[in-house]
Amino acid sequence: MTEHKWYQVHGQAVQAFQSDPERALPLFQQASQLARQAGDYPAALESDYWTTQIHLYDLRNYQTALELAVAAALESRKPVYSDVYLRFKIQDNLVCAYMAVDPEGYAELIEAALMLMDDEMPALYECRMAALWNRTQFRLVRQKWAEADRATQLYLAESEDDPHNEGLAYVLRAHYLFSQQRWDDLLDCARHGQEALVGDRYDVWKVEMIAAEALACRKLGEEAAAQTAYRRATARAAASRRVPDSDYTDFLCAFHQMNGELEAAIALRQRQLQVIAGRGQHYWEVLARLALIRLLKQTRQPYDSQLEPARALIHKLRKPDALLRQLDEIIGDDQA
Repeated sequence: MTEHKWYQVHGQAVQAFQSDPERALPLFQQASQLARQAGDYPAALESDYWTTQIHLYDLRNYQTALELAVAAALESRKPVYSDVYLRFKIQDNLVCAYMAVDPEGYAELIEAALMLMDDEMPALYECRMAALWNRTQFRLVRQKWAEADRATQLYLAESEDDPHNEGLAYVLRAHYLFSQQRWDDLLDCARHGQEALVGDRYDVWKVEMIAAEALACRKLGEEAAAQTAYRRATARAAASRRVPDSDYTDFLCAFHQMNGELEAAIALRQRQLQVIAGRGQHYWEVLARLALIRLLKQTRQPYDSQLEPARALIHKLRKPDALLRQLDEIIGDDQA
């Protein structure tokens, strides 16, 4: 009877997830409890997987997501969990949680989790592409540019004729091209990405690609097209249910900074921090705080109130030294 209740409640949770992930959360938690009461531990872990997904991608509660992902990954190594597909999905959550919180600090653990995903990967296209997404994103985050170049090109080649992964591949390729300041290629990539990213579930990435188009157009001297894309990006971001990731802000800050619109860039960084501060996304919050301090210094505005929060957050990272040095370099002249 309890087992039947799990199927019923889990089904309700999956249905609710399509339109309201937050409403689905207590249902997944209830389903997990019912499955454990029935002794169906793989079913419980399946519900736990979705609970972690909601914290990662909808609630953006990253510290909680990491705690859940670590607990589920440890649980999944027990002999009772023979379903390699479920183990693979649990490892996927773990990698994504590590990268959301502190990709540099958890680099060795991420590499180990990626190797485990490769070793236990089910013979399914979707699993191969999920692992490729994680590995490519990790190379970009760690600024391994030669590896990121190869990985993004491989992702594009592997995703041909698959609109879902092709759209995501263009997103990652755009991040690489932005890092290399290849503006013609970025413009082409951003426009192809928008064509591939069809549907509400891709809205957060489509907004990024429109922002990338605005930046590339401005860099190439196509100001009218740049302004049009900028208005589209900001309007769509304001209407989106999900907040765009850091790359959206990076694109638009670069867009403003190119024309000396530093106050607009400051406002963007401040809005970014209002959204991500205190949510457990430590590494990315540090980068946003450093960018804001740099902008405030450029405009000769006071930034002392920003220093202590930045330092305190850097010390929460597992490997703080490089970012502490970066902060000292930013404010170096004022410390002399």
